[in-house]
Amino acid sequence: MKTLINIVIAFLLVFIQIECFGQSHEFPITEVYQIEDDTLLQDMPPIDWIIEEGEEKLSIDNLQNGNIKDGKIIRLLESKTFINNPKKSYWFRLSLISNSDLINEYLRIDLNGGPGQNVQTFNFIDAYLFIDNQLAKHGLSGLSIGKAERDVKDIYVNSLIKFDLVANHPLHAWVKVNFISPGNILVKNSFISNQYDFQKFSKKESFFSFLVLGFIIAMLFIGVFLLYWNRERVYWWFVIFVLVNLLARLFSSFSNEIIVIFFPSHPILISYLRGTADVTNFFITLWFARILINTPKYFPKTDKVFKIAIIIFAIFAYTY
Repeated sequence: MKTLINIVIAFLLVFIQIECFGQSHEFPITEVYQIEDDTLLQDMPPIDWIIEEGEEKLSIDNLQNGNIKDGKIIRLLESKTFINNPKKSYWFRLSLISNSDLINEYLRIDLNGGPGQNVQTFNFIDAYLFIDNQLAKHGLSGLSIGKAERDVKDIYVNSLIKFDLVANHPLHAWVKVNFISPGNILVKNSFISNQYDFQKFSKKESFFSFLVLGFIIAMLFIGVFLLYWNRERVYWWFVIFVLVNLLARLFSSFSNEIIVIFFPSHPILISYLRGTADVTNFFITLWFARILINTPKYFPKTDKVFKIAIIIFAIFAYTY
């Protein structure tokens, strides 16, 4: 009996050791990115691994101790496609070093191109920055973070975190992100100097946006003029089509300006407005095409199917 008890105790001890070992992870090697002297903008390679949280939420202390609980490490570059789950949060690690001191610089976290683009991917970004194993900074960004809490107050469409670097002392960062909607994960980061002129870059982007906006407004005036002289249904739908297109363009190209003016404390609203405008624009375009071609008259059977399909897809799109 005593021998059996000893065997059970030994088994439990081994099980506990295995369980504890399973909780501790050796994370993949994180490359240290060298920030070049006197650079205004430096892109970094995409993050090659990311941690997906499980049912148990992770804290920075968990990660510092190598404990990811029931989370899992995903190798992003080994798979062409990994679709995120907006109900979960993701963590990744990066390291920076510089030959000189850097004060109030920007770390930009993104899934796409360069600064100035309408990057509205992240619900929130929670960054913990360490120098010499000491927490040097905790920064917040993302569209759910209002002006009072975010690192960079008046730039919303870029996900920016401020940081300082001490010469030849690596900065190690754990970054927690949550996505607004499902999509392929390929996280890219950029170093952006505090001397970078965001306004100048935005002006280049805005020039084309204003051209497109001017064309849409001209089409709206033409539509109203035609509607005034001829009250046919097709012109009503043309005016509605142009108006919705105008709203979609405004929410897409001037997101930052709209947030700053109307709801700096709730920037996440731009995501809902833009999504609603894009979906509405898509279905109004289909409906206007139906009216323009006059499918009820020339293709009545096809028109019924087409109309029902548009309505069903619209219901699914809006409820989703």
